[in-house]
Amino acid sequence: VYALNWVQLGLWDDFRSQKIKDSIMSRAWNYLLDVPELVKPFAESLYSVLKKHQGIYPEEDKEFNNRMVAEEHKRHEVIKAIIPLFISKQENIYLLFSYVSLIVEDDLPWLISQYEKIIDKNEKILWCKLISHFSYTFNSKYIGDLLEAKSKDLELSKALAFLDPITINSPEGRKIKAKYLKNERWHKRLKEEHIKPLLKPSPIQRVIKLLDRFEKGDKNAWWLLNREMTLEPNSTHYGDESESDIRTFPVWKKADSKMQNRLLNAAAEYIKSPPSLDTSWIGTNTFDRAYRAGYRAFVLLMNFDHNLFFLLIKQSGKSGLQFSLNFPYIQMRIMNPISL
Repeated sequence: VYALNWVQLGLWDDFRSQKIKDSIMSRAWNYLLDVPELVKPFAESLYSVLKKHQGIYPEEDKEFNNRMVAEEHKRHEVIKAIIPLFISKQENIYLLFSYVSLIVEDDLPWLISQYEKIIDKNEKILWCKLISHFSYTFNSKYIGDLLEAKSKDLELSKALAFLDPITINSPEGRKIKAKYLKNERWHKRLKEEHIKPLLKPSPIQRVIKLLDRFEKGDKNAWWLLNREMTLEPNSTHYGDESESDIRTFPVWKKADSKMQNRLLNAAAEYIKSPPSLDTSWIGTNTFDRAYRAGYRAFVLLMNFDHNLFFLLIKQSGKSGLQFSLNFPYIQMRIMNPISL
């Protein structure tokens, strides 16, 4: 519950904190049926996440959203708890199925049954909006449920008026067409927000270019390419610079053996002959990328060639000590806009 309270505060805008947020939400989901008291704080936390137009993407559970769809009872309990939170800003109700798989088409019969139980007028409007939305793309097997519900309730009858025969060029027909086109534009805009353009040049091309520079004598190119290695093909920000193992970076994982060997050779050369290093940052609450890149070079070599690693430790002297001191005591959490 304390962890969920932290999620509700919304203090997870940086890269590392978002991963923590996703992990908390996925683990809380796992225990919703065992600990019913978690449903309300989970719903409130999810509301905070959705308000920021975010989803839940835990690294340790890639199938989380698929599991959410499958675990119907949990979803229904959370839906009942979260819908009242949208009363003050009803248009945001569509976030419930835009960023998480909390409501799906097969929930239509259940949505109708719940709607009939709701007493609060404002909350009833929200359930009506959800039923109306999913009715636009409904499976024909639910037509009976919809028509029966429509015949029993005036507000629902208005919301499902599109099921009535309508002349296209009538005032009502034009109104429904305009609403449909507006909804299509909204979905198109939402889809475009999720499609991030690919970086040009690509992360691998960026790293290769800097490797070329390094091999021609520009030693600073090593720490510059360290940053580029944190990028995904469609990244908008550099990745986690507090990571000490280059092998976890996206570019390393996609690199072929030839490129990885070039990186290993560059790491060894950087340690043997580093650029001119500024030591003024030592003892302050800051960090120097050149030193941090040196430490990563040590870690990389340690994992591939122990003998060379210990030889370079002896040869690098003072700079090697400073490289090795960089990571253990300075943990920086930073997201940097990409220089295109």
